[in-house]
Order: sequence, then C-alpha cells, then structure tokens
Amino acid sequence: MPPKNKNANQNCTYQTEPEKYFKPAVSPSTLLISFVQLARNVMLKVLEDRIAQMPAQPAPDQLPPLTKEMADKCKNAVKLLDFDKRYKYMVQALVGENKGFGIRQGTRQFWDSTKDDFASVTVMKETYFVTVTCYAVYLY
Repeated sequence: MPPKNKNANQNCTYQTEPEKYFKPAVSPSTLLISFVQLARNVMLKVLEDRIAQMPAQPAPDQLPPLTKEMADKCKNAVKLLDFDKRYKYMVQALVGENKGFGIRQGTRQFWDSTKDDFASVTVMKETYFVTVTCYAVYLY
C-alpha cells in the first residue's frame, strides 16, 4: 500500500492575482479615485512636509542623504496605503538645480501592464526641483 500524502487535503494557496490592484481597471468617467492618484497624493504630502524644512538653497553635501530620506519616506507612505502585500515598491528620488533647462529621465523594466504601474510627483522651487517616482511591481 502506497504511503498517504499528508498534504493531500490542503488547498492550494498560491496567489496569482492581487487583492487590490495598484492600477485598477476603472474607467475615467467613474468617480472613484485611482490607487495611483492616492499614491501621488501621499508622496506629494511627504515631499511638501520635507521641503518646508529645507533651506532655500541646500548645500551639495546635504543632497545625498536628503534624497535617500525622501525616497524612504515616500516608500513607507505608499506601503501604508496597503494595496496588496505582494506588491514590491521601488522608489527613485532626483534633486536637481533649477536653472530653466529641461531634463529627461528614463527607465526600462519588464512590466505586466495589467498589474504594475508607477506614480510620479515633481515639486519645483526657485532654485531646485525634486522628482520622486514610485514603481509598484506585483510579484507572482
């Protein structure tokens, strides 16, 4: 007689779909606010609170720890929105001098357009600008 499988009665618990999508399938005509917009609002509040404490012209040696701090605070704020535990967040912060020139920022990644998305916020001041982008990637 073959040995009995102890796990035969357990249900499969592998989750392939998020419970709450970072990018919901909602038409623009509905009144529901999207999760991306929620993330933008939270990140904007974090940036505005932190920028209010900054000097008008931050010293160059202050910028590396400042960008790391803003990225970490934005990531933690987005995590608190509690979309789904399997979403992983990557946050990129960029602080630059505002001299009236343009800047382009690009990224590449493998992407599932039905589940993954990003939220980006830019704050412009007279002497500098801050851009924070949060990428939400669903892990299968």
